[in-house]
Amino acid sequence: YSIYVLFFSVSGLCSLPAPVNVTIDSLNLEHILKWDPGPGTPTEAQYRAEYFHFIKNTWSPVRTCLRVTSPRQCDLTEEFKVISSFYVGQVQAFTELEISNWSVSNVFHPSSDTVLGPPELAVSGCGNCLRLQISPPKGKRMHRFLEFHHRFKYICEVLRLRDGSKFTVQVVASDKDIIIEYLEPGTEYCITAKMQTVFTRHSQTSQPCCAFTSPEPVNTVPVTLGLMSLAILLTALVCGSFFCHGLSSSLKKRLPWVLGPGASHTDCGGK
Repeated sequence: YSIYVLFFSVSGLCSLPAPVNVTIDSLNLEHILKWDPGPGTPTEAQYRAEYFHFIKNTWSPVRTCLRVTSPRQCDLTEEFKVISSFYVGQVQAFTELEISNWSVSNVFHPSSDTVLGPPELAVSGCGNCLRLQISPPKGKRMHRFLEFHHRFKYICEVLRLRDGSKFTVQVVASDKDIIIEYLEPGTEYCITAKMQTVFTRHSQTSQPCCAFTSPEPVNTVPVTLGLMSLAILLTALVCGSFFCHGLSSSLKKRLPWVLGPGASHTDCGGK
């Protein structure tokens, strides 16, 4: 009889619906365990999370996720410290009288399953080339990633805006500027970049960064025509001034004596 009562008591404790859609979202080695309540889960239900470390072969509770209400997520960044190892997360719903079965996530490998954010990118022209300055995405845990991946690449897509032609180049990450050569001078190009490593499967592409290979060409035709017109006008004014001055002097020399300065003093009385 006591065994019969105990059986029903234990089965009654496991009557809550188990959480669903248990996943681990990771960006730049910051890992978040997320889930949804199972159908019919009461609103007062709480959740607790655990993780399994394959090297230690043990389940461990997440101390910061023993009574989760809202949002339904748990930060596993500090628990997944060994980025080359494998982990699993699990979640259980509970109330004061009931619990659910555990719902388990997929196996997670931090180094290959995290999503790398877009790198920081700056572009400037250098004649018939472009100078790129690229740095890894920012993140509180990215130093672990860079320590593990000593060498990685950037995949850069180069787009020429004039005709839409594009090509892709792979460059090894370094502290020095990256030069893309043999481009068309005075032409605008747009560059996007993303990180690539041996293990990483997911990375985000940066926003396009655009620049001219050399200063944008200036249309000098209107300026030249304006200067030529001004020169012609000034020349015409100067020539006209000399012409008028010379004509005036010539006329004064050819005037009859009767119209000269002494004409007003001529005695017309015949005396």
